Amino acid sequence: ATLVSPDKNLIPRLGILCIEIDKDVARLLPEIRRSYGIIVAAKASQGQAQTVDLQAGDIIHSVNNMPVALLSLFRDLIDSFKHGDAVVLQIEREGKLRYLALEIE
Repeated sequence: ATLVSPDKNLIPRLGILCIEIDKDVARLLPEIRRSYGIIVAAKASQGQAQTVDLQAGDIIHSVNNMPVALLSLFRDLIDSFKHGDAVVLQIEREGKLRYLALEIE
């Protein structure tokens, strides 16, 4: 909870709060498959949070096959999509990689 600030960590379009994986965070997650990514910390009440199948603890590794390691890059990528664009996130959930497709509202 101390790592998350709504002003800094909110991805408004998706309605999720996220944390970058840095060296300190990586030590807390020894079983992750990749050493980079964005961790979903919580869902917010705004954005697409209720319609997107992201859960707290999911790690987002890429957006449309583009690796994301920085929160600012992830936010910029999501903000660059137009209404109705298809987006595919590669996520890690419970040690397994999967793809999550969504349409930007």
